Amino acid sequence: MIVCDLDQTLLRSDKEVSAHTLEVLERCRAAGIVIAVATARSESSAARVIRAVRPDVAITSGGAVVRYGDEIVAENLLGVDAANAMVARCLATEGVGYITYRTSLGYFVNREFDRNDVSWQDYENAQLADMNQKIEHNVQKFV
Repeated sequence: MIVCDLDQTLLRSDKEVSAHTLEVLERCRAAGIVIAVATARSESSAARVIRAVRPDVAITSGGAVVRYGDEIVAENLLGVDAANAMVARCLATEGVGYITYRTSLGYFVNREFDRNDVSWQDYENAQLADMNQKIEHNVQKFV
């Protein structure tokens, strides 16, 4: 098995996977080697890279979600009570900027962001959320 992190490992500085790297991974797969990616990124922010690499295993959200093919084989989620307490604490703390979280319903952010900013390029599916409303689903990742 080959397990690769994404940022500053599998991805170049332009946040892309080189054609050469994809070719090498395909040769490894053809030789029977299982390909896995492991990242602190959420599934949604890693989706573009996962589509390109086509790993057999995807470990996302710092290990909170593990997929084998299309099936989730392991999850370690943050419960709604803890997630809501964290949001309340962030909202009450001066200087907190963006609040983001990922649930089975999608990726949510507390305020608008520049979708043309390269640092947000993998968050195009982020939905603006009113953080004063209670989170009703367990959270895969909270930032």
